[in-house]
Amino acid sequence: MSDKVVGTGPASKKLYRLRDKTLGIIGFGRIGGAVAKRAAAFGLNIRFYDPYVASGIDKTHGVTRCESLEELLASSDIVSVNASLNRTSHHLLSGPQFQQMKEGVLLVNTARGGIVDSQALLAALNSGKVAAAGLDVLENEPDIPAGFRDLDNVILTAHSAFYTEESFLEMRTKSAELLLGIMAGASVRNCVNGNSILQPS
Repeated sequence: MSDKVVGTGPASKKLYRLRDKTLGIIGFGRIGGAVAKRAAAFGLNIRFYDPYVASGIDKTHGVTRCESLEELLASSDIVSVNASLNRTSHHLLSGPQFQQMKEGVLLVNTARGGIVDSQALLAALNSGKVAAAGLDVLENEPDIPAGFRDLDNVILTAHSAFYTEESFLEMRTKSAELLLGIMAGASVRNCVNGNSILQPS
């Protein structure tokens, strides 16, 4: 961002200090917890909303649990979407939810595009309700909704924000280890269709 300030005057773009801002995390599974751990190093106040995780996890991570999505949205300067996409989370963030957010909120979605209503987000970005958005996922991938490409306050990545040489090597290594384990008779880790593969053909 600072390179855009040069030549336009330092007062034309105010930079954003993270310390003491409130980060609201939607979905506090493994990834949501990892986001919280990293954000704590920047001095953010961390809150989360996830009706599915066990009670007490807030104490374990040193964060604040919100009892409702509305509570989280109204109190967060930054909203990070880290939930899974299902029937109840589809368009979890739409027009009414954007209205519940603080003016000038930042939105980051690295989960699934369908959780955020693209047209409602576009309207919120254009109105200034959402000051900026970082989107690693889109609602109808690989199509980019009309209007997003032209916005200076949106960063788009194609499901690739995780990508580093190290992460790619780790993926290949884990895949090879998983296959070797299966051939040796081990159970399949992280299997998403276990019931199907156990059914007799």
